[in-house]
Amino acid sequence: MENHKRQFYRINYPVDARPRLRINKKSYDIIDISEEGIKFRYDEVLEERHLGAKIRGTITFKGGQALDLKGTVTRLFKEDMIIKPKESISYEDIIIKEQLYILKNYPLLKFSQE
Repeated sequence: MENHKRQFYRINYPVDARPRLRINKKSYDIIDISEEGIKFRYDEVLEERHLGAKIRGTITFKGGQALDLKGTVTRLFKEDMIIKPKESISYEDIIIKEQLYILKNYPLLKFSQE
């Protein structure tokens, strides 16, 4: 597998710091997030589980922020799904604040762009 740099910074969350994505009264752990993608874990069959499906939900971050999400399923794995948001997630308003939250609460965690 080739090692390459990503175009957008990605936050890989420790288990205890994972934000939650709420879709249709169900809530799912977000594994990682960037300006152009959200990877979350689902433990049941979702109606929206097919490539190209439109997803609507709300992300609630551990730091207290919330974000309404509209996006499209771009990748599927056995237990994980990746959504491309219709509008980019704000680097200044979300990504940086999440980095700071994790650095403050998980100081031994190293961030990586892989």
